[in-house]
Amino acid sequence: MHKILSIVGKKNSGKTTLIETLIPLLRAQGLRVGTIKHDAHAFDIDHAGTDSHRHKQAGSVATAIVSDGKMALVRDNEGELDVHAVAAMLGPVDLILAEGYKTSDFPKIEVYRAAAGYAPLGDQIGNRIALYTSDPVKTDVPTFAPGEESRLAQFIEQWLQGDARP
Repeated sequence: MHKILSIVGKKNSGKTTLIETLIPLLRAQGLRVGTIKHDAHAFDIDHAGTDSHRHKQAGSVATAIVSDGKMALVRDNEGELDVHAVAAMLGPVDLILAEGYKTSDFPKIEVYRAAAGYAPLGDQIGNRIALYTSDPVKTDVPTFAPGEESRLAQFIEQWLQGDARP
């Protein structure tokens, strides 16, 4: 089973920016990090005119695009895939940072920014192990502010080892 840590928050709270900052810090600690971005809307990464798009238009149910050093898979699904099925496709990783999945049972770090115009999610999300914010928020979980990403990465590593205490 993969270790999955969800980074959650409302729109424009800074989730993606935090993940971009955490990945190299966690990699520097020797961790292999994968990511899954949950998208509640339809998306398209296979654009009209490309050979792979033409394959899909012809009826292929799955098309892989492969080059030296990376690959992408475009596949039809009946409904949304279970996150664990997607995680298995990522290969050997120590940690998966999942952006989204607020309603999941995964441990979560909430990203909160008052300027986004929302209240913190707090207890609404369940299994919150930390809060990342520059705004004063009363909480019973460890809080990390912008500029403390290295400390947050250390917290995540401790959590992976079972040592972090919310």
